[in-house]
Amino acid sequence: MHMRNMVIALVVSTVVVGGALFLIFGGKGEDSVVVPPEPASVPGVAKPATPPGVRRVETVPATPRDLVRIEVAVVNDRSEPVANARVRIDSEEALKSGRRGLAPAAEFLTNTSGLGAPKDKLLVGTYVVWAEASGYARARKLVTLAKGEEPVKVSIVLSSGVAISGRVFAKDRTPIRGARVTAFKDLGRRDGTDFDWLMDLLEPKRLEKPLSMAETDADGVYQLANLERGVECVVRAAADGYAPGTQNFVAAGTPNVDFYLEAGARLMGEVVASNGTPIGGAVIEAYQRTGATSDIRVAVGNAMRGAVDTVNAGGDGRFEFSALGQGAFTLVASAPAHQEAMQDIELKLGADATVSITLEDGLLLAGTVVGPSGSAVANAKVSVRPQASVSGGNNAINREVDKETATDGGGRFAFDSLSGGQYTVTVSHDQLAAAQLRDVEVPQDDIEIALGEGASIEGIVTDAEGAPLAGVRVSVTDVGNVPKEAVTGDDGRYILGPLSVKPISKKQVTADKEDWAKPEPKTVTLAEGTVAELDFVLQRTSRIAGTVRDTAGKPIEGVKVLVEKMITKENPVHRFLDFAYTKDDGAFNLPKIVPSADVRLVAEHRYYIRWLSEPFSIDAGEDFVDTEIVMEVGSKISGEVVNEAGQRLEGAQVKAVKAGDPDTHDFLGGGSAKTDAQGRFQIQGLGSGSYEVVAQLNGYLDGRSEPLDMAEGASRSGVKVKLAAARSVSGTVTDAQRRPIAGARVTAIDTSAGTRKESNVSDENGQFTVGNLGGDPVELLAEAEGYGKQTLHDVATGKSGVEIQLMALGGVKGIVVDGDGKPVKAFSARAEPIDIDAGYETPRTSFKTFSGAEGGFEIPNLPPGSYTINVQSPGYRGAQAENIRVAAADVADVGVLRLQAGGMLNGRVIDAYGTPVPDATVTVIGGASRLPGARGGASATTATTDADGRFAFEGLKGGATKFRVSKPGYLSTDSDSIDPNTLASELVLRLGAGGTIAGVVINGRREPLGSVKVYLKGEPKSAQTETDGRGRFVFDELPEGVYTVRTFTFAKPGEERRPEPVIEDVEVSPGGSVEVELVKE
Repeated sequence: MHMRNMVIALVVSTVVVGGALFLIFGGKGEDSVVVPPEPASVPGVAKPATPPGVRRVETVPATPRDLVRIEVAVVNDRSEPVANARVRIDSEEALKSGRRGLAPAAEFLTNTSGLGAPKDKLLVGTYVVWAEASGYARARKLVTLAKGEEPVKVSIVLSSGVAISGRVFAKDRTPIRGARVTAFKDLGRRDGTDFDWLMDLLEPKRLEKPLSMAETDADGVYQLANLERGVECVVRAAADGYAPGTQNFVAAGTPNVDFYLEAGARLMGEVVASNGTPIGGAVIEAYQRTGATSDIRVAVGNAMRGAVDTVNAGGDGRFEFSALGQGAFTLVASAPAHQEAMQDIELKLGADATVSITLEDGLLLAGTVVGPSGSAVANAKVSVRPQASVSGGNNAINREVDKETATDGGGRFAFDSLSGGQYTVTVSHDQLAAAQLRDVEVPQDDIEIALGEGASIEGIVTDAEGAPLAGVRVSVTDVGNVPKEAVTGDDGRYILGPLSVKPISKKQVTADKEDWAKPEPKTVTLAEGTVAELDFVLQRTSRIAGTVRDTAGKPIEGVKVLVEKMITKENPVHRFLDFAYTKDDGAFNLPKIVPSADVRLVAEHRYYIRWLSEPFSIDAGEDFVDTEIVMEVGSKISGEVVNEAGQRLEGAQVKAVKAGDPDTHDFLGGGSAKTDAQGRFQIQGLGSGSYEVVAQLNGYLDGRSEPLDMAEGASRSGVKVKLAAARSVSGTVTDAQRRPIAGARVTAIDTSAGTRKESNVSDENGQFTVGNLGGDPVELLAEAEGYGKQTLHDVATGKSGVEIQLMALGGVKGIVVDGDGKPVKAFSARAEPIDIDAGYETPRTSFKTFSGAEGGFEIPNLPPGSYTINVQSPGYRGAQAENIRVAAADVADVGVLRLQAGGMLNGRVIDAYGTPVPDATVTVIGGASRLPGARGGASATTATTDADGRFAFEGLKGGATKFRVSKPGYLSTDSDSIDPNTLASELVLRLGAGGTIAGVVINGRREPLGSVKVYLKGEPKSAQTETDGRGRFVFDELPEGVYTVRTFTFAKPGEERRPEPVIEDVEVSPGGSVEVELVKE
């Protein structure tokens, strides 16, 4: 993952589900842990029956690798062919991977008829087709290639392009010749909100790829041509010997965009190996560190566009940057067979600087990939990712760097430029299930990764009438975020696989086709060596179009019009089915709306009051094309932001929030601005109500105005918000011998105004400064790798010279063998604290996975004290080493731990009458880590009963374990906690009988009504469903109780809501069935 991906992950996690868009603030999730292959079947024990809809196969089928010919026609907006247009075709999967420098799937020029085609056929799948030509704005189209009629014909329309033009000067107004000027798509819009730039994050490739580039002539003149009208750009100008210049939110078509460049800073340096030998050809990238004063949009935008400059070292290892400006930079140097290194540097205008970067020898990670039979697998894709961020010092960028290679003919792979630490290794192959191995220590040169046969999914995709749909993308994300995709053929059928079944046997599958509503993802449970059936039914998308005007009838440009799912208990987050901006004539078009029964239209513009429609429903293929929206001008607040001395402050973020509201986040906008050079601000588009103006600026504490009562269209000026300067705490982090500790994270917990946390990292001298603090004393928490945490209470802000002393930690190591004394190659170990020395916190420990041919393990970062070391592995009973003493800065050796073969648990599932229940699912819900293998089950913690209701789990380790048994039509039951190794007889689990309420929804003419929502409400259980094409519905697995059944339908715009049928006091008994009839007028 490149640095830009990590920044985005920290800002916003974006999920597209069921054709809808969710925006959820948060961090990035962890990768799943791989579980070693399931032990071989026990002789004489039959495999349980497979679940319904799943069949066992001799060979798991793989997704077909069919080839399709594609032909591209490029025309202009007058339908005239465009000759010599450059066409590039990229795999969408490759674009989503985020890897740079990937070769296109195809590239060619159109002929005089505007036609062109790749030399070779392309694999079925999804591609992005780009087209560009002189005088036109670049365009692209998403295309899904399916097996069928060939060639697949794609038409791309190029609109006439517009230009951004201007001149580049030195500060003395001397024209600069040969300056490099580049336009990128800017992040968001000048008058936009958080929503706008978060939307841009959905298409990062549009932001990182230059839209246009030019060089200045002798008069300093440049022209960035072929830009799309209406696009807002960030324009960069760079020239040797000068600091680069940047202008944001420059609209395409803008003339006279001039730059005045200051004298730059020259940075010279060398890259050498650890023995001092120069490293020729090393790549050095310069990343700008935005610092604490930058807007988050600037930080994200810079991160997505990557390095501001890149150079290569010469044969003598020397390099030079001649077009960097003043500021803080992080240099990243890399070379084959060497570890990547980072170094921070501060540059000043007009000054030269020198730097020397040392690259340590790369550590080796090598091994072999084998298949189910143990034979080598060639052409498997192998990627490694560090499990901890690689940092280049205080305030440096953070990177999680993916490295990727492919196995050779003997299944071998190697990475020779890794740094120390633990890595996650992911392996994938078209014909085998993917696998992932975590906690892999380097260096290693003999790891073996086995790819299993896995399982596949197949099915058919149809429309609502049952007709097969071709060209539907059916996709799933496998272990290690490996994407797998299949495309339906003319018969609507697909095969998706092979897919891994461990560690997660449940897969979420999606289906997608242009102009068709994306259905909700479906979940399927897979078992090794099986094929699961999964069908999809797609509906046509719907469309809403219309015009937005003000109260005088004038069209409004730039209004954001959204189709919003109503916020309910089931849908508690903002969810948007489609959105668009109005053009200069006020027109908008929303062509990709998922049919829904509970939506509304939303129109937003920062100068107008937010407009909301009444809730309505929209059916598949339904169009509302004459929608009229009238918006009223909102009220306005203006004023200034000053410091305690009354000096005006530039660049403060100012927001209008509801009076008394502690949440200052402006997610959808409509109430925020930035102060100008005179500290002034103006907020428009507010509705009536009571507001407070909140101002925020780095280096200052947040400030608030008095409450302001605003009426519609009112104007309030002269509002002043005063900001108090923030304070800081500084000092040094040392060890017990008072030696400085670099890289320690120091966090200040500030309660001056609520509770806030501010943190920083100590430099190479152990020194730290934590800023943005209020006037009250703070609590300081310091932590560093290899040391225990330390907390200081009631530290006065503004204080310097604070010393935080950290105590060194210890560790344990050992070797794990089986009953025959052979090393166990995959196992988990945990150090459980017994008694911890005074001055240290008792740690929360968990099992950690280890692998390697020698069976060795080491657990670091343990506070001094005594521990019990627990070791476990699939197919073995656990082993312990008790009362192991750990000393500070020392690693205790526990010696050899021996694992004995594990046992087996047998059980039976019966119903309330004692009759065996086949095809029931038995799942471990407590103590799952004690069950490494479940014979015949879908995962390590799941088993399925056979025809006699029997099930079995293998490789038990003992200890408290709980089970849950479930089956459609029955009530799930949980067992008490038991110890499987002390169970005298088989485990008997009993399923309770569930009741059923079934019925039909009809109209007054007794005709069945399909797609009607039916709601069930009762004390034991509530649920909802939808009628099928015959008007039928079923609620099953109901506990005994009394229920109410009713329907509900949202009215369309302009319609009155009609009475809904309700049936109350429906009694359900165990195993009983009740039939009801609902008549809708």
